[in-house]
Amino acid sequence: MELARKQKTVLAYIMHEEALILAARDSGLHFADSPTGYAWVAMATEAYDWFEPFGPVELHFILINGNEPSRSKGAALVLGYPNQGLDAFPQLSDLGVRVFRSQPRLLTRVGTKGDDWISPTEDGTGVDSIMMVQQEPLSSNWSRSNRFRRF
Repeated sequence: MELARKQKTVLAYIMHEEALILAARDSGLHFADSPTGYAWVAMATEAYDWFEPFGPVELHFILINGNEPSRSKGAALVLGYPNQGLDAFPQLSDLGVRVFRSQPRLLTRVGTKGDDWISPTEDGTGVDSIMMVQQEPLSSNWSRSNRFRRF
């Protein structure tokens, strides 16, 4: 009898490029007046730096709804480990609610490998297709143990 493989899920904050640019401009940080292509990436990295001391996080660049007219790019700040809630990391959860004023979104991997994920839209009326543009995250403090194998 073959065991069914469990789909991988993660909890993540999805940060759209436009929102990151606005946050960068309003931040007063050293990159606030930088060109937009640099500013949004620097702001995403800054968000990672805020969360990193409080538990396992990863920062991925993403493409949202890549084949549709409404497509956009941004970053995903993945909190905790795959297939686990944030109960073990209450500080991550608390910080996320304070910074983003919402709960993280549940992302489910399409298939067993690859970079394609789906998530309910923010308004709950549909599904966003999310591609993690690079397999290795920009930044990560995830454990290297076998218990928490990488995506």
